[in-house]
Amino acid sequence: MSDSESQASKKKKKKEFRDFYAEILEYLSNHPSGSTIKDIANGIQASRTTVSKYIYRLHLEKKIIKRQFGAYYLHFSVDKKFISHKLLIDYYKGLLYGLKKKFPDHYETFKKVGRELAQQYQLSWEYLPRFNEELDTIKKLTVKNFLKIFSEFYPYFDIYQQPVEVTNLEINLDKSEAKYRFHNSGLLLGNDDFIYHFYIVCGFIEGTASRIFNKNVICNIENIEISAKTGKSYVDISIKII
Repeated sequence: MSDSESQASKKKKKKEFRDFYAEILEYLSNHPSGSTIKDIANGIQASRTTVSKYIYRLHLEKKIIKRQFGAYYLHFSVDKKFISHKLLIDYYKGLLYGLKKKFPDHYETFKKVGRELAQQYQLSWEYLPRFNEELDTIKKLTVKNFLKIFSEFYPYFDIYQQPVEVTNLEINLDKSEAKYRFHNSGLLLGNDDFIYHFYIVCGFIEGTASRIFNKNVICNIENIEISAKTGKSYVDISIKII
């Protein structure tokens, strides 16, 4: 083999390594719960032998780690694209708990925080195909439609208390006002340590609806019931669009 052929072969092998290297890292970063050699091979359409070879190199470079679970080894990327939902919730609960202890009775302050949040967080209807088809665009959303479907779409957007349920208590479309009950929330179980979340929610609803309709919106907590029994706690929230 000539020198030029040898160099070309080395470049090809180097390129091949970098391609599999990137594909395996990408696959693992998109599967944060861990993957076996078989999972990875199926995912990137390569042989187990090939994957095993590059997994070994990636371990040496400390790009990935592995853990044994029973008879299986699961491989994890050091660089994760996802945070576990439980970790996110625990962090948020800690934040709410600290804020309530540090700033007791600052309910209106956290409504204001919610309004500011609404300026940064835009509702995306792409996650709700049915509503997207019915309303076409957010610009066509009317006050009446907003109040009628609020209890259906809101749970999709509140990632911190899933699977929260929202039910209609009262809807008066002529007066553009309604009342809803939020229940089945892990933020209400047994105590009010995380109650600031619902004041943030009120402010968020005010800010979001005000921006959509260019109207004054008043959202308040009307009633709070705290219970240690699952399903017995709830918060009633009213919305009035003027």
